[in-house]
Amino acid sequence: MKHIEKLAAIREAMKIQGIDGYIIPSSDPHISEYLPERYKCIAWASGFTGSAGTLAITQDFAGLWTDSRYFVQAVEQLEGTGFELVKLKVQAAAEYADWLGEKLNAGAKVAFDGNLASLLVAQSVKGVLEPLDIQVDGHVDLLADLWAGRPELPKAQAYLLPESTTGQSTVAKIEAVRAEMKKNRTDAHLISSLDDLAWLLNIRGQDVPCNPVVLGFVLITPDTATLYIEPSKLSAETVAELGSYGVEIAAYDNIYQTIQTLQAKAILIDPKRTCFAMFDSVPESVKIVEKINPSTTLKAIKNKVEVENNRHTFVKDGVALTRFFKWLEENVASEELSELSIADKLRGFRESQEGFVDVSFTTIAGYLDHGALPHYSANEKSNYTLRPKGLLLVDSGGQYKTGTTDITRVVSLGGLTQEEKEDYTLVLKGTIEGSQAIFL
Repeated sequence: MKHIEKLAAIREAMKIQGIDGYIIPSSDPHISEYLPERYKCIAWASGFTGSAGTLAITQDFAGLWTDSRYFVQAVEQLEGTGFELVKLKVQAAAEYADWLGEKLNAGAKVAFDGNLASLLVAQSVKGVLEPLDIQVDGHVDLLADLWAGRPELPKAQAYLLPESTTGQSTVAKIEAVRAEMKKNRTDAHLISSLDDLAWLLNIRGQDVPCNPVVLGFVLITPDTATLYIEPSKLSAETVAELGSYGVEIAAYDNIYQTIQTLQAKAILIDPKRTCFAMFDSVPESVKIVEKINPSTTLKAIKNKVEVENNRHTFVKDGVALTRFFKWLEENVASEELSELSIADKLRGFRESQEGFVDVSFTTIAGYLDHGALPHYSANEKSNYTLRPKGLLLVDSGGQYKTGTTDITRVVSLGGLTQEEKEDYTLVLKGTIEGSQAIFL
């Protein structure tokens, strides 16, 4: 089914359910930026593959609201789909809600799937539309019946990192979170965000490309800590080890029933990192305290082991990059190299380093004018062949068991024009000036 046919199917489903405007966010139940295949709803519906954006659909217009990083990409990918690019003025703002408020009449109905929208996004949409007498329903998944062959959730094995790598035990981390819960006078805390879960339990996985995380939720009380996860992802040894830390295991989907029947006085929830569907499942008898996840703040302060591991990680990654740049310099004039082939070669140099897990994002190798495109991603159609002249941007990184890197370099392949030489030094000049600035 073509994207324009998918749009027609969504609109027909909207008619049947009396929906005048439908919103599709780029997210999942964990409010992730980078998604498992199952939750790439915007890509399925419109063909747009950027990591940030929102679709808003009415019967006479369908738009993708995204920021300047993706303007060029969006125009190309949306051609012929029935969707049009709407340029965000403020990154991540819910400007589509204002647009719906202007276009729809009082009494209209707007809907979205609350599993894909954070509490903060849902509150923004409701805050704009409900005062205009526009009904907002955050529990409508129109894609469930339309997406034939929708990918299942990943089931790759998860694994635990030793304290010698993390510098702090799972037990100590849970107790630190409980101390923050006590300060906020809450006796329950739900963690949905995958990076917070990974830090808290010292657990890693392969559920999201380029991100060593595992899909799951954690519910903490003063006496219990429960990981909601697909059980097949954990070996018997991993379950036993988590159990020795006081962490119980429950099925991934059971979290909704647990929250609906929660027996607590108050629960701490991060509105930016908890989906609306989960928030709306909390019983009315339970007070909701909306604050940033304590783990988000705690993990920002690196311990000595983490700091040392980061240093070693950047040394290893630096070795890989040095070998890559040497190879590039020696072969760009004699071999047929392309944006795609050098990205593969760079990955190979990283893979040779101890503790390599994956790249930390798809390598951006932009030759000539492609180097000026934000978040450019080469494909077979756009793939440039390199020549021993001009500038090459390489933005890349690696995931290692001891840390993550993100490195951007602009390389001269030779024969630069005067304009290219001047452009080449602008960032360096700006960095030097910025480092000397005094802020009062």
